Amino acid sequence: MITSLPHNHVTSKQEVEVGWIKFYLSSIKNFELYQDDLEGLIQKNPKVYLPVYHYHRGLLMARMYKKECKKLGLKKLHFAVYSSAVVAVHLEKQETQKIARTIVLPNDQKQIVFDKV
Repeated sequence: MITSLPHNHVTSKQEVEVGWIKFYLSSIKNFELYQDDLEGLIQKNPKVYLPVYHYHRGLLMARMYKKECKKLGLKKLHFAVYSSAVVAVHLEKQETQKIARTIVLPNDQKQIVFDKV
């Protein structure tokens, strides 16, 4: 006997657009190719989409920064990226976090990306 139907997840327009932002920021090629579309989405609802943008742009920039540091032979560095800016670099993780959290506004701190080389 069937007692319930399977749950069909209905995706909201906002969830779909967040997915597009993540896709546009998944690589430099996508970022460059879809920059106008990305800006248009963010302008629709900056309060919702701007934090997503900053975080995923930070992920993209962290990958680039990490590659560049490796090319230069830099090792054992911890760094913090907020959107497209490196906001802290230190040999110790805790110091990197401390510096980044004093630079970035409290409401934006969830969008900081921390990584190490």
